[in-house]
Amino acid sequence: MEVRILTNDDHEVAKDLFCDSFNKEIKEISIPLLGELMGLYLDNELIGIIQIDYVNNIFENTKRAMINSFCIK
Repeated sequence: MEVRILTNDDHEVAKDLFCDSFNKEIKEISIPLLGELMGLYLDNELIGIIQIDYVNNIFENTKRAMINSFCIK
């Protein structure tokens, strides 16, 4: 298995995986993302996605990561 940040070429496959997993229909992925969209690959097939968004806290000078979307085929 391999985990990597998705490229623009991977977004259509990621959208299809998300729609199949949650029985939803979306037309396109909004770009640019506020975080990262990462994929889990098995034998070069995308089997999972996770969207990680970042929130800056200007008072504490910190950055936090939050899982926004997650699914595995």
